[in-house]
Amino acid sequence: MKKEPSKGWLDFRDKAGEQLKGAGARAAGGLSAGAKRSGAWVKDSFRVEKGDAARLLTEGLFFQNPLLVLTLGVTCALASSAELKSAVAMGGCTLLVLLCSALVISLTRNILPAPVRRVGGLAIVAAFTTAVGMVFQVLAPNRAAELGIYLPLIAVNTLLLTRAAAFDAENKPGRALVDALGAGVGYALA
Repeated sequence: MKKEPSKGWLDFRDKAGEQLKGAGARAAGGLSAGAKRSGAWVKDSFRVEKGDAARLLTEGLFFQNPLLVLTLGVTCALASSAELKSAVAMGGCTLLVLLCSALVISLTRNILPAPVRRVGGLAIVAAFTTAVGMVFQVLAPNRAAELGIYLPLIAVNTLLLTRAAAFDAENKPGRALVDALGAGVGYALA
């Protein structure tokens, strides 16, 4: 014998369904508005004017080349440049660490208080250096062995610390990434 649902249960089910549909529509509207705000924030944070981007890249490649002009990071560059393959590997690792740390440091610039930014920047650079070193050891163990201690020294390389403290912590992510790209490619080419 099948038991029929009560009238109270049927009324509750119908009202709950209508309320859920209304709540879903309100939630979707709220999510849509939040997505629009987030999209506007991302667009604003990563927007770089063409002239500004060209200037930042040109400065990093030529006029403020971290290795040639500022003589930063000379030890790692000299030690790893005995062979072209090692120099390219060190330049690529440095570029990758520069890009990743510039992005994270720039995104956390308003979160970290000014006295802690330098130490926070050092921790961020060290974390990315460790991660890049581990990936490099898995992908190219022989090349990683040739670079030896100079690969982990990227973390305390004055190039990265100076870039992080001076530029990345004061600029939006888009500008920080373009500047890091110019500095990293300039370092790798030198």
